[in-house]
Amino acid sequence: MERTLRQPGYPTFHLMTCGISCALLAAFFWLIDVRGCSRWAFLLIVLGVNSITIDVASFLIDLEAIAGVFGGGWTWVGPRRW
Repeated sequence: MERTLRQPGYPTFHLMTCGISCALLAAFFWLIDVRGCSRWAFLLIVLGVNSITIDVASFLIDLEAIAGVFGGGWTWVGPRRW
């Protein structure tokens, strides 16, 4: 099977995706912080804050126990913690 450069196994794929991410970061920084066009970015802010909140909450709160209360036994679905 022939591999192309766009498959995730090659370093050029990683360099390309890193370059795209840096370009998008620079574009959003220029558009939101430099030009001040932040009204349309409210949805991105809400999504970013929620993902950070869930990540921090997973260390502070036992989310599996809460899922057991609301799910009624469906917590066995998915990977188990060791």
